[in-house]
Amino acid sequence: ALTDAITIAERLNDMTRRARALGNLGVHYFRRGMIVKAQNVLEQALELARLSTDGPVIALTLANLGNVYLKQNNTTYAIRLLEEGAARWQAIPSSPIQYAAQVAYTVGLLGQARVLTNDTDRGYKLINQAIGFARQSGNADQELLWSNALAEALFTHATYPEALDLYKRCETLAIKVAQPPAEYMQHHLLNRATIHARLNQNEIALGYATQALMQAREALDRPAEARTLTLLADIYKALHNMPEAIASIQAASALYNGTVDNTEERVNALLTLGTLQQSNGDAAQAMQTFDEALTLTDDQTEIGGLGRARALRRIGNTLNEQGQSTQALERWTEALGLFERNGQPGAAARLLCDIGTVHR
Repeated sequence: ALTDAITIAERLNDMTRRARALGNLGVHYFRRGMIVKAQNVLEQALELARLSTDGPVIALTLANLGNVYLKQNNTTYAIRLLEEGAARWQAIPSSPIQYAAQVAYTVGLLGQARVLTNDTDRGYKLINQAIGFARQSGNADQELLWSNALAEALFTHATYPEALDLYKRCETLAIKVAQPPAEYMQHHLLNRATIHARLNQNEIALGYATQALMQAREALDRPAEARTLTLLADIYKALHNMPEAIASIQAASALYNGTVDNTEERVNALLTLGTLQQSNGDAAQAMQTFDEALTLTDDQTEIGGLGRARALRRIGNTLNEQGQSTQALERWTEALGLFERNGQPGAAARLLCDIGTVHR
């Protein structure tokens, strides 16, 4: 149907309709995950849109193409396109009223891009504006999309109470929406479980994490399943249910050993397993698990070596408890350098206290 629309627009020699039809085809490819094809088609659409001088078509095509570049992690160029798109909307008389949903889409994407460049204050402000435009248009889909985007951004930056309030709002909005956005369906349960766990509301966290695990398994989303199992291990540990904690982290480790290729998360799972084994009094097994984690981080000696730093610290702790203070200091000294180079002053300070205590 989209191809037919392009053909008819070409036959009519209508530049604006050709640009719109090509833009729709580009979005179709984007939603199917065909990113390069979407980029090529949307660039053609933008060229035609500029020739047509149709403001709304240019603005929307800029937003769609900006979204493609965001997906490709070319955030700088995405911002350039999205800023032009937002300016184009502003230049159209009464555009925030007539095109409120499209303006919300453009401004929301720009806010996400700003957050990705660590310009969080401006990013949050823009996403909040997008939520306002969505409400103004009565578009519950867009309001849910950007409320969820802001919640996830706040969650990523550990602003947990505000993120939780937004997730509660999203839950209400999702009831009104026929097909909630994939980003909301994939992440909100796990994120809410994580927030409640960080706030020491472990019984509530357990309920959301259990739902998230069921959702991940039904969707055959193995990475999400592994992350949820790792979180469940922490929750069960906080609830003093060590058998369930160990069973959960062992299941996560099995996924990382097989179907899920993520070294950083695999290291974190092993460190959690080793800590639980140590808490259970099995120091020898814990040391073996920590050593396995350390082996996975042999190439992480500079920036990006937080997994290695954490593994070295756990090994140092175990050695120190066994009375091997000299060996512990060797591990801790390497870990200290990694924490400092990776911008983790809190972890470095705590480790310095341990090192100082052993020297004393």
